[in-house]
Amino acid sequence: MDNGKQKVRLLTYSELLEKLSTDSPSHLLLGNGFNNSLGVKTNYSEIFAQMKRTYSGYEQVESYLKGEYFDIEKLIGYLKGQINHDNEDFLPSYIERKVKLDFMNATNEIIQESIKNVYQDNNESIHLLLKNFTNYFTLNYDPFLYLLLMKFKKDDEIKNEVLTIQNTFLFQEEDLNQAQNNIYKKIKQAKTNGKLTINVNNNNKTVDLKSVKKTQFVLSVKTYFQDEAWKGKDIEKVCNQIWKEEAKQSKLKVDDGFRGEQLKLYQETEEQNLYFLHGAFHIVKNKTDIQKIIAKQNKSFIQKLEKAIHSESKDIVCILTNNSEEKKVQIEENKYLEKCFDALSKIDGALVILGSSLAENDNHIFEQINKSFISKVYISSCEETHTKDLNRAKDVFPKKKIILFDYKTISYREENQK
Repeated sequence: MDNGKQKVRLLTYSELLEKLSTDSPSHLLLGNGFNNSLGVKTNYSEIFAQMKRTYSGYEQVESYLKGEYFDIEKLIGYLKGQINHDNEDFLPSYIERKVKLDFMNATNEIIQESIKNVYQDNNESIHLLLKNFTNYFTLNYDPFLYLLLMKFKKDDEIKNEVLTIQNTFLFQEEDLNQAQNNIYKKIKQAKTNGKLTINVNNNNKTVDLKSVKKTQFVLSVKTYFQDEAWKGKDIEKVCNQIWKEEAKQSKLKVDDGFRGEQLKLYQETEEQNLYFLHGAFHIVKNKTDIQKIIAKQNKSFIQKLEKAIHSESKDIVCILTNNSEEKKVQIEENKYLEKCFDALSKIDGALVILGSSLAENDNHIFEQINKSFISKVYISSCEETHTKDLNRAKDVFPKKKIILFDYKTISYREENQK
C-alpha cells in the first residue's frame, strides 16, 4: 500500500547510463535543470533577477513569485488575474506579450554571459549521455541542446542530417602557440597511426595508442619524443587537446527538420529527431515559413537572435503561458510545434526526463507521453524530494513504469575515460 512515505532507492547517474545501454530505443526529454547541470543558469529565478534589472516594476510581484519558485508562466497568469474586467479584451494579450519579450531579452543576456561556461573540462563527457537516445525533446526555449547535439553530429552525412552551424562558438578549440602547433602535428599523426615503438632500456616496446588510457598516452608520447626538446607543459596541453577531440568522436544522428536555403527552412520530414516542444528563441515564423537562426560566429548568432526578438515582421516560435490548454491551442496553430507535439506521442521504449518538475502547466506534454508506446520512464530526482516526485510521477504516468535517478550524482567530467 502506498502511504506516500515509501523509501525508494534512486539510481545513480552511472547506473542510469548502464540501464540505457540495454534499453532500446531510448529518448530524452529535457527541462531547465539540464542547463543548470552545464553551468548555464537560465532557471526562472536568475531570469527574473535579470528582468528586474531592466524594469524595476517587477519588484512589485517578487513576493508572489518567491512562493511559486519564480515560475514566469505563473507570473503571466497572476498578472492576467489582476486585470479589471473592463479591460479584458486588450490587457491580457498585452501583458503576455510584454512579459514574454522581457523574458526573452533577459534570457538572451544570460546566454551571452554564461555560454562560455558550457565548454569546460567538467562537461567533456556529456556525449556519454547524449549518445544513448533516438529522439531528443526539450521544453527549454534556449538553443543550448541544439548546439550541443550539433557538436557530436555525424560529419559523413551532412547533406542528409541538417543540424549544423559551422564553427560553433560553443566548442572552439583552445588556441595553440606556434611551438605547440608543431608539436600537435607530430603527436596527432602518431595518434592517427595508432601505434608507437618506444625504446625502453634498449628494448623496443610497441604501444597501441587506441587502447591506452589518457595518462599512459601522455607518458608514451613524452618518451617517444624525448629527443625533440619539447617542454613538458606543451606536450601535456597538446595531448589534452587531442584527447578531447578523440572523446568527441561519439557521433549522433541528429536532424532538426530544417532544410532549404542554407539549411534554415523547416520542412516536415520523417528523419527529424530533435524537437523543441514549446519552440525556441532561434526558431522564427516569417510570414508562412518557419526558419531557424544560423550563424558562423558567437557575435553574429547573438546579433541575429536580438534582431529576431525585436522584429515586428517576425514572430519567435515560443510558447510562454501559464495554462496547459492554452499551450495546446498555440501548438496546434503552428506546423512546427504541431509536428513536434505529434512526434512525442509516437515514441516507444524508454524515456529519460531530466530537469523537469512535472508541473501542471505541462500536462499536455504528459498526455502525449501517455498516448505513446513508452513503457519505462526515468525521472531525475534527489533524496530530499524523491517521495513527492514519485507520487507526482505516478499521478502523471499511471500506466508507466517509473524509475527515479539522482540528479546530484550526474557528472559530465572526463575522468577515467579512454
